Amino acid sequence: VYTQYYNRQHKRVGHVYQGRYKGILVERDSYLLELSRYVVLNPVRAHMVKNISEWKWSSYKAMTGEVSASTWLETDWILSNFAKRRKIAIAKYIEFVKDGIGLSSLWEGLQNQVFLGTEKFVNKKQSLINKKDYLGEVPRLHRRKVPKSLEYYDRKYKDQNVAICNAYLSGGYTLKEIGVYFHKHYSTISRIVKNYE
Repeated sequence: VYTQYYNRQHKRVGHVYQGRYKGILVERDSYLLELSRYVVLNPVRAHMVKNISEWKWSSYKAMTGEVSASTWLETDWILSNFAKRRKIAIAKYIEFVKDGIGLSSLWEGLQNQVFLGTEKFVNKKQSLINKKDYLGEVPRLHRRKVPKSLEYYDRKYKDQNVAICNAYLSGGYTLKEIGVYFHKHYSTISRIVKNYE
């Protein structure tokens, strides 16, 4: 009932959260800290707050010891990456987060729209997917087809934005890879895809 009300109010169709969330497999050792920093800085980047600790839904205050952490929030592992002593770890974490304010998006490293990690990590996970036994468990309907080349999309569609969107939706290319091929910055590709969806 709420979904129907919401859709009427906002002239939409489908699920309320349709298209807003997706799962990404993240390599713990090299990308999880970056991802945690990225998430904490999102409200600052979006100009919703000026200071990180102003965003009341953030884990930042719990990570820095300003408030007690919820039972489900794992602060110890992240802080242990900075120092053994909690007080020093918190100080280094605060510095780490502040250093990330001007950095480019970590989504540049997203591969196949699913993996965030080193090439070795991606290849290992991809090989698990490619195993014949594993694929037998996945219904044919849900298997992802091997994407066509970017040149194929470029030639097939007269409208370059449509070509870009179809290449992205194939699931075989990162925003950066598509950007390199079409001579555009990955953030421009992201906007084109977002407007298309």
